[in-house]
Amino acid sequence: MLCTNCDSTKPNPPHKKYRDSILVFLIILLSGCSHAPQRVGENPAAATQLGSGQGEFTEARNSLKNGHRQEALALFSALTKSHPEMAEPFVNLGLLQLEAGNLDAAQAAFLQASQLKPELAASYNGLGIVYRQMGRFQEAESAYLKALQYSPDYGNAHLNLGILYDLYMDKPEDALGHYERYKVLRGE
Repeated sequence: MLCTNCDSTKPNPPHKKYRDSILVFLIILLSGCSHAPQRVGENPAAATQLGSGQGEFTEARNSLKNGHRQEALALFSALTKSHPEMAEPFVNLGLLQLEAGNLDAAQAAFLQASQLKPELAASYNGLGIVYRQMGRFQEAESAYLKALQYSPDYGNAHLNLGILYDLYMDKPEDALGHYERYKVLRGE
Protein backbone atom coordinates (compact mmCIF):
# COMPACT_ATOMS: atom_id res chain seq x y z
CA MET A 1 0.00 0.00 0.00
CA LEU A 2 1.39 3.42 -0.93
CA CYS A 3 1.45 6.21 1.60
CA THR A 4 -1.02 8.97 0.78
CA ASN A 5 0.37 11.34 3.41
CA CYS A 6 3.86 11.71 2.02
CA ASP A 7 5.82 11.66 -1.21
CA SER A 8 7.17 8.21 -0.58
CA THR A 9 6.58 5.63 -3.28
CA LYS A 10 7.92 2.84 -1.08
CA PRO A 11 5.32 0.31 -0.04
CA ASN A 12 5.80 0.87 3.72
CA PRO A 13 7.36 4.22 4.54
CA PRO A 14 9.20 4.31 7.90
CA HIS A 15 6.68 6.54 9.65
CA LYS A 16 3.88 4.03 8.96
CA LYS A 17 5.44 1.37 11.17
CA TYR A 18 5.81 3.91 13.99
CA ARG A 19 2.24 5.08 13.57
CA ASP A 20 0.92 1.54 13.73
CA SER A 21 2.93 0.77 16.86
CA ILE A 22 1.83 3.99 18.50
CA LEU A 23 -1.81 3.27 17.75
CA VAL A 24 -1.49 -0.13 19.40
CA PHE A 25 0.08 1.48 22.47
CA LEU A 26 -2.64 4.09 22.64
CA ILE A 27 -5.44 1.58 22.38
CA ILE A 28 -3.97 -0.74 24.99
CA LEU A 29 -2.52 1.73 27.46
CA LEU A 30 -4.72 4.76 27.45
CA SER A 31 -8.06 5.24 29.01
CA GLY A 32 -7.77 9.02 28.85
CA CYS A 33 -5.45 11.63 27.45
CA SER A 34 -3.04 11.71 30.35
CA HIS A 35 -1.80 9.73 33.27
CA ALA A 36 -1.80 11.67 36.48
CA PRO A 37 1.24 11.67 38.70
CA GLN A 38 1.31 9.05 41.41
CA ARG A 39 -0.34 10.56 44.42
CA VAL A 40 2.31 11.40 46.92
CA GLY A 41 1.84 9.25 49.96
CA GLU A 42 1.08 6.10 47.97
CA ASN A 43 4.79 5.50 48.25
CA PRO A 44 5.50 4.51 51.90
CA ALA A 45 9.07 5.89 51.72
CA ALA A 46 7.74 9.32 50.70
CA ALA A 47 5.13 9.28 53.47
CA THR A 48 7.75 8.75 56.18
CA GLN A 49 9.47 11.99 55.17
CA LEU A 50 6.43 14.12 56.00
CA GLY A 51 7.32 14.60 59.67
CA SER A 52 4.87 16.42 61.96
CA GLY A 53 2.14 16.62 59.31
CA GLN A 54 2.04 12.85 58.83
CA GLY A 55 -1.25 12.30 60.68
CA GLU A 56 -3.12 14.99 58.75
CA PHE A 57 -1.59 13.82 55.50
CA THR A 58 -2.68 10.23 56.15
CA GLU A 59 -6.21 11.43 56.94
CA ALA A 60 -6.35 13.46 53.70
CA ARG A 61 -4.96 10.56 51.70
CA ASN A 62 -7.48 8.15 53.20
CA SER A 63 -10.33 10.53 52.30
CA LEU A 64 -9.07 10.55 48.74
CA LYS A 65 -8.64 6.77 48.68
CA ASN A 66 -12.23 6.37 49.89
CA GLY A 67 -13.54 8.60 47.10
CA HIS A 68 -14.31 11.63 49.26
CA ARG A 69 -12.76 14.14 46.87
CA GLN A 70 -14.27 17.30 48.38
CA GLU A 71 -13.19 16.30 51.87
CA ALA A 72 -9.71 15.42 50.58
CA LEU A 73 -9.52 18.76 48.77
CA ALA A 74 -10.37 20.60 52.01
CA LEU A 75 -7.89 18.54 54.04
CA PHE A 76 -5.01 18.94 51.57
CA SER A 77 -5.77 22.66 51.29
CA ALA A 78 -5.70 23.01 55.09
CA LEU A 79 -2.48 20.99 55.22
CA THR A 80 -0.78 23.36 52.77
CA LYS A 81 -1.62 26.20 55.15
CA SER A 82 -0.67 24.47 58.41
CA HIS A 83 2.50 22.93 56.92
CA PRO A 84 3.50 25.19 54.01
CA GLU A 85 6.97 23.67 54.02
CA MET A 86 5.63 20.27 52.87
CA ALA A 87 5.64 19.74 49.11
CA GLU A 88 3.62 16.52 49.06
CA PRO A 89 0.24 18.05 50.01
CA PHE A 90 0.68 20.59 47.22
CA VAL A 91 1.09 17.77 44.68
CA ASN A 92 -2.10 16.08 45.86
CA LEU A 93 -3.93 19.40 45.94
CA GLY A 94 -2.73 20.01 42.38
CA LEU A 95 -4.06 16.61 41.30
CA LEU A 96 -7.45 17.30 42.79
CA GLN A 97 -7.58 20.73 41.15
CA LEU A 98 -6.53 19.16 37.84
CA GLU A 99 -9.29 16.55 38.10
CA ALA A 100 -11.79 19.35 38.80
CA GLY A 101 -10.61 21.27 35.73
CA ASN A 102 -9.13 24.15 37.74
CA LEU A 103 -5.97 24.48 35.66
CA ASP A 104 -4.72 27.72 37.20
CA ALA A 105 -5.09 26.38 40.75
CA ALA A 106 -3.46 23.09 39.73
CA GLN A 107 -0.56 24.92 38.11
CA ALA A 108 -0.02 27.05 41.23
CA ALA A 109 -0.02 23.97 43.48
CA PHE A 110 2.42 22.03 41.29
CA LEU A 111 4.72 25.04 40.98
CA GLN A 112 4.74 25.46 44.77
CA ALA A 113 5.58 21.79 45.22
CA SER A 114 8.41 22.02 42.70
CA GLN A 115 9.87 25.02 44.53
CA LEU A 116 9.66 23.33 47.92
CA LYS A 117 11.09 20.03 46.77
CA PRO A 118 12.68 20.28 43.31
CA GLU A 119 13.47 16.56 43.15
CA LEU A 120 9.78 15.59 43.47
CA ALA A 121 9.14 14.35 39.92
CA ALA A 122 5.36 14.10 40.39
CA SER A 123 5.09 17.90 40.55
CA TYR A 124 6.70 18.26 37.10
CA ASN A 125 4.54 15.51 35.63
CA GLY A 126 1.48 17.35 36.95
CA LEU A 127 2.74 20.61 35.50
CA GLY A 128 3.24 18.88 32.17
CA ILE A 129 -0.37 17.74 32.14
CA VAL A 130 -1.58 21.25 33.03
CA TYR A 131 0.56 22.87 30.35
CA ARG A 132 -0.58 20.33 27.75
CA GLN A 133 -4.21 21.03 28.58
CA MET A 134 -3.48 24.75 28.27
CA GLY A 135 -1.97 24.18 24.82
CA ARG A 136 1.51 25.14 26.02
CA PHE A 137 3.26 22.16 24.48
CA GLN A 138 6.89 23.32 24.75
CA GLU A 139 6.42 23.98 28.47
CA ALA A 140 4.73 20.60 28.86
CA GLU A 141 7.68 18.91 27.19
CA SER A 142 10.12 20.73 29.49
CA ALA A 143 8.12 19.73 32.56
CA TYR A 144 8.00 16.04 31.59
CA LEU A 145 11.72 16.06 30.79
CA LYS A 146 12.42 17.65 34.19
CA ALA A 147 10.40 14.88 35.86
CA LEU A 148 12.52 12.32 34.02
CA GLN A 149 15.70 14.17 34.94
CA TYR A 150 14.90 13.62 38.62
CA SER A 151 13.32 10.19 38.19
CA PRO A 152 14.38 8.46 34.94
CA ASP A 153 12.14 5.46 35.66
CA TYR A 154 8.97 7.46 36.30
CA GLY A 155 6.57 5.59 34.03
CA ASN A 156 3.76 8.17 33.96
CA ALA A 157 6.17 10.88 32.79
CA HIS A 158 7.32 8.58 29.96
CA LEU A 159 3.72 7.86 29.02
CA ASN A 160 2.68 11.52 29.12
CA LEU A 161 5.71 12.61 27.12
CA GLY A 162 4.87 9.92 24.57
CA ILE A 163 1.31 11.22 24.34
CA LEU A 164 2.57 14.79 23.95
CA TYR A 165 4.99 13.83 21.18
CA ASP A 166 2.49 11.59 19.45
CA LEU A 167 -0.73 13.59 19.55
CA TYR A 168 0.41 17.19 19.91
CA MET A 169 3.94 17.64 18.56
CA ASP A 170 4.04 15.23 15.59
CA LYS A 171 7.13 13.37 16.79
CA PRO A 172 6.09 9.73 16.40
CA GLU A 173 9.61 8.28 16.67
CA ASP A 174 10.21 10.08 19.97
CA ALA A 175 6.75 9.06 21.19
CA LEU A 176 7.41 5.41 20.45
CA GLY A 177 10.57 5.41 22.56
CA HIS A 178 8.69 6.75 25.56
CA TYR A 179 5.76 4.37 25.05
CA GLU A 180 8.20 1.46 24.92
CA ARG A 181 9.97 2.66 28.07
CA TYR A 182 6.61 2.97 29.85
CA LYS A 183 5.74 -0.58 28.81
CA VAL A 184 9.05 -1.93 30.14
CA LEU A 185 8.62 -0.07 33.42
CA ARG A 186 5.17 -1.62 33.84
CA GLY A 187 6.70 -5.06 33.34
CA GLU A 188 4.84 -5.79 30.12
